[in-house]
Amino acid sequence: MKIIVVDRKKAGTIVCLAAFMVMLFAMEFALHNRLQEASFAQVTKGTTATYKSVLNDKLVFSIPSTWNIEELTSKVEDTLYEAQITSQDKNITGVITVKNIPNDMDRFLEKNEEPVTLNGNISKKYCIEKNEILVKVVFNYDKKMSEKDVSKQINSVLKSLKYNE
Repeated sequence: MKIIVVDRKKAGTIVCLAAFMVMLFAMEFALHNRLQEASFAQVTKGTTATYKSVLNDKLVFSIPSTWNIEELTSKVEDTLYEAQITSQDKNITGVITVKNIPNDMDRFLEKNEEPVTLNGNISKKYCIEKNEILVKVVFNYDKKMSEKDVSKQINSVLKSLKYNE
């Protein structure tokens, strides 16, 4: 039978260091998302371009200044405004459409459901309805991209989107 001799000071020091390391890892996980959001906000701070003169200042939105915007001419008569936005690296594309829908809005939305995944790309659709006006924004991005990064960029555009009557 072997006898193991343990030095109390060394054992106490090792236990304290292990507890400290566990505490640091727990804090890192808790603060990781907050730090990412803060760093993204700092990077994009002051680097957005705001478009106000769309439809006589009724539609206002901001996109990052590195993104491109191209106004499209629609052949559909109920479309009041349409623009395509593209990120600098062309990984995220989106279309902003303003439509005049004089009939039942719910039927229109059901008829225009977008697929979630198409040709390896993820498509997300967001809508704002006011009276008989529908503002629809559709974003497409490669499913290989990080969901967190994409959602932060998309949310920055969506938070700025306003339609005033």
